[in-house]
Amino acid sequence: MEYFVTEIKIKKVRHIENLLIALPKEKRTHLLITGKNGSGKTSVLEGIKWQLEGIHSGEFLNLMRWQSTKEKLEQELEQVKRKSLLRSPHFDGIENERQINLFEESIQYTKDSLEKYAKLELRFSSIQHLVAEAQSGRFILAFFGANRQLSMKVPDAIAKIHFKDAYAPSERVADTFLQYLVYLKTQQAFSMTGGDQAEADRIQGWFDRLQEQLRELFEDPKLKLEFNSRNLNFVLRLEGKREPFDFTALSAGHTAYLEIVSELIMRMEKNEVSSYDLQGVVLIDEIETHLHVSLQKKILPFLTTLFPKLQFIVTTHSPFVLNSIGDTVICDLENRTVMQDFSAYSYESIVEKYFGAEQYSEEIKEKMNEYIALSEKSNLNVQEEVALDQLRMYLDSIPYNMAPEVKIKFDRLELERESEQL
Repeated sequence: MEYFVTEIKIKKVRHIENLLIALPKEKRTHLLITGKNGSGKTSVLEGIKWQLEGIHSGEFLNLMRWQSTKEKLEQELEQVKRKSLLRSPHFDGIENERQINLFEESIQYTKDSLEKYAKLELRFSSIQHLVAEAQSGRFILAFFGANRQLSMKVPDAIAKIHFKDAYAPSERVADTFLQYLVYLKTQQAFSMTGGDQAEADRIQGWFDRLQEQLRELFEDPKLKLEFNSRNLNFVLRLEGKREPFDFTALSAGHTAYLEIVSELIMRMEKNEVSSYDLQGVVLIDEIETHLHVSLQKKILPFLTTLFPKLQFIVTTHSPFVLNSIGDTVICDLENRTVMQDFSAYSYESIVEKYFGAEQYSEEIKEKMNEYIALSEKSNLNVQEEVALDQLRMYLDSIPYNMAPEVKIKFDRLELERESEQL
């Protein structure tokens, strides 16, 4: 059975009311939610997260029952109240008051339960066995907020990771990723010592696939993942870099990227699916956070290739994300429009049509002109090199929605500069 979201009906999320986001009913399709700051992107994603929480807990199946229960309780409460007005010879005032209080408490509890899921409604291709699949870990439910932080600790001892059957959307298991790598490597050594070559080869295949994924992430086809048995740690060795580094020394962009990948890998390990083809729904808020433009272009193609049966619902400001993959639906919350994929559009046309051009300050444009002048100049002196670095940091920190044209021009110049240095 195939499970995926086919419709999101926003009833009321902040200022957004009665908006229908329809996705294809016949195939799994990713959803990209865009719009300026304050348009409600994060709030909508939080509302979807609550629905996924309901699937994980099982409450998702209770929604229709709760509504009918509430209506039935309200009818029975009215009957009890009428009895208090009629006051028959056998009327018991104390018992009647107790029943009224009991019904009112039950109604309020049911209202509160419904309220959690009242902001929006999710429809799936099928709900038969959906909750059971999620609670067994065969259907992944994951949420990544905008403030993503991966805290990997170097293990001080070898320990087996005990996976849960399933994880709630906001739970985290990726913090134990490095511990799991160490455990697997030692299991491989034990298998070889014990003569179980098949198991040793299986584990080596797992590490080979991980190394390929890291090569894609770091854009280095010769990257090596090496195990230091003395320190119980793994290091990454990049071509052209003298010193290897470990997972605790990653840049903010690589850390944000790896948190998503390692979390999804770890959630699937319980089921020992080496191809990572479990189904599920993954929510990512501001997917471009901390990512260099080259990684913004690659993150969705990478994730959808590595996890082919996960449906990604993400928010973004980045035109590089919006046109990075085809076969998507894009929802612009600000304009309340739902569109097909932007993969055939240029970055400039996306910016002009959906983000608005020339909406940024003269200061930003002046900084950009200074950056272009210095970057095109040869033989910079010390002061000019410092000024260029400061301009680069300034322009890199500007959000896409604040100055989209400037950001695209800057990112392209940076890519050209990096290519010339190779």
